[in-house]
Amino acid sequence: MLTGGYSRVTNTMMTNTFIRDIHRNLSTIDKLQRQISTGKKIQYPSDDPVGADRALDYRQTVNELDQYSKNVDDANTLASNIDTVFQHMEDLLLRVRDLAVRASNEAPQNQANRDTIADEINSLLSAMVSQANQKFDGKYLFSGLKTGTTPFEAKTSITFNYTTGAGGNMEIEMPSTTIEGTTTQSDAITDTNSVKAVLVNGQNYVTALGGSYTVDPTTNIITLAGGPALNDSDVVELRFDKVVSVDYNGDMATREVEISEGTTVKMSYAGAVSNDANTQSVFGKYSGEGTDMASVEAFQKMMQLRDNIYKYGNGGTIDDIMKGIDDIDDVRETITNARSEQGGRVNRLELAKNRIEQMNIYTSKILSDRENVDMAEAISELVLAQNIYQASLQSGAKIIQTTLLDFLR
Repeated sequence: MLTGGYSRVTNTMMTNTFIRDIHRNLSTIDKLQRQISTGKKIQYPSDDPVGADRALDYRQTVNELDQYSKNVDDANTLASNIDTVFQHMEDLLLRVRDLAVRASNEAPQNQANRDTIADEINSLLSAMVSQANQKFDGKYLFSGLKTGTTPFEAKTSITFNYTTGAGGNMEIEMPSTTIEGTTTQSDAITDTNSVKAVLVNGQNYVTALGGSYTVDPTTNIITLAGGPALNDSDVVELRFDKVVSVDYNGDMATREVEISEGTTVKMSYAGAVSNDANTQSVFGKYSGEGTDMASVEAFQKMMQLRDNIYKYGNGGTIDDIMKGIDDIDDVRETITNARSEQGGRVNRLELAKNRIEQMNIYTSKILSDRENVDMAEAISELVLAQNIYQASLQSGAKIIQTTLLDFLR
């Protein structure tokens, strides 16, 4: 035991200290080399537990912002496609209106000209159904959440449950559609040759049941003869030479996209809603099957206008055509309103996109500060650590080479 405040230092102690310092210097060099080669400060959570935890949180936030940005981009692309469809529909309806106005001017004169006008409206009806069945990215735009189902089906037949009318059970009155309490009888019978077949409970009334029928476009009544009388609730199908009803096969829901946590924006439309729904849709409401005929409001109004032009003089009047013009204006206004709503959605998406980009830049910077290496600083530290390592080796060599034999020389 030495006195005077000194402790004995042995060669073993110096050697152990030297080896420990060498290992520490090598560890520092290895850490700096890994940081420089990967560009990351934190290689393992143990390097900086708090920093690693926060870096994970920031990285998760960046990933979420990237997903929100993709959602907004997808929604914007879809909105652009929907707006294009709306534009085409507005153009189609403007053409229908122009034709209807011309038909009202032609009404007292030439039925052949009116038939030509009605023929063009009929083709525009098909174009309108085609636009309503547009797809984007393999999904229908106006079928609600049933994106794989064709939303609208144009049919050349009407199916309904028979109810005995004032003329008895050998007469069939044309069925009606009821929308929001307003009942409108179909004017699909435009002349005596409009009805191509009558089926009762799936059987052809002429070829299978041995009967016959006559058609009166003025009264909208089909009179049966020679076959069995009808019973209430018999299923009657009337087949025509043109589209007489449009069914809706979608649902009333709308697709939504998440633009931030808990915040969504609608990105599609329901093509139609049921008659008892309290909401509006692009093509209005649809009446269900039963004693009524099933059809969608907007298309039914187009068909009603077409048929009133066809049958002017056969039960149709100028007032009917003028009412049809008003109906077309209503349909176009509904689509214009939907287009305006779509513009509001796009504005909201643009604001969300700007906010997401700003947050992404800010969060990415914080994440970079947390986990990315300052290369200039790291390289300087590596050079310093290498110098310290070299100095350690040189000083260690001087310590280790001094042994007992050196003192016995």
